[in-house]
Order: sequence, then C-alpha cells, then structure tokens
Amino acid sequence: MNHSGRAAHAHMMILRVILIVMASLQCAVASDACLSPDAARTAIQQQNLIDFPQASRAARIRARGEIVSANLCRQDQRLVYVLAILTPEGRVARISVDAKSGKPD
Repeated sequence: MNHSGRAAHAHMMILRVILIVMASLQCAVASDACLSPDAARTAIQQQNLIDFPQASRAARIRARGEIVSANLCRQDQRLVYVLAILTPEGRVARISVDAKSGKPD
C-alpha cells in the first residue's frame, strides 16, 4: 500500500472510531430507560423475549452494516432492542426491534 493509500485507510479508521463513539453516546442518552445486562438476561428468560442474535438479524433488514452498540430498553410500555449500526456508507443507523415479536420498528 502506498503512502496515499495508507493515509486514506488511517482517515477511514479515525472516522469509524468517531462514528462508533457517537453511536455509543447516542444510545447512552436513552440509557436510563435501558436495562442492565443482568436485568436484560432475566427479562429475556422470564418474558420469553427474542435474544440478541435474533434482534441483530431483524435490525439488518432495515440497515446493512456493523452493529456498534445494542441495548434492551423500555419504550412505550414495551421492551425493545435499540441497535446502532455503522453502515457501509459511514452513517450510523439507529434501529429498534420489538423484543417480543422480533419485528423492527
């Protein structure tokens, strides 16, 4: 890889890190309504909710890319997975998936 190729790659990596941090902060804003990992595990077992792999497959129906954060949160009297996906175009898509039905919002 020549110098300009390495520089472009470095810039893309920096952009990717910035977008991941932004996605994490975006999800942190709503974190007071989100369950802790222990509470999420309990809710999944007791309420017969879909698990994270099922939620991630459902979210990828709406947006292709790399999942950079995921939380199980309370939203309008129900539980939803809130996933941030870094798209191939470099944008962050925020997708909600109903934890009971598995359908993306």
